[in-house]
Amino acid sequence: MNECCVTVLAHLDGGFSVLSSDIKGLWLETDSLREMRNEILRVGGRLLQANHGLSVEEIRCTTVYMSIQVEKGAIHRRASSPRPKLAYYNRAHAV
Repeated sequence: MNECCVTVLAHLDGGFSVLSSDIKGLWLETDSLREMRNEILRVGGRLLQANHGLSVEEIRCTTVYMSIQVEKGAIHRRASSPRPKLAYYNRAHAV
């Protein structure tokens, strides 16, 4: 099983962007965290196949973890889990 980590930066203006990622080529900016999650799921499998050489079967067994960092100056609470699981790629999300 493969694991990938994506760190998302929450901006003071309310936007979100990928700060760092184990998935080569994954750079996104979105208006909401839900939109960020959906975009990671939408393009992540394609990038894993194109940039990492993973097969469709390997992508189906890949777990993506997303952590959130808040831009300095914002008040925030820490999530209960330090590495919340974003999703397993499955047939619905596979390329």
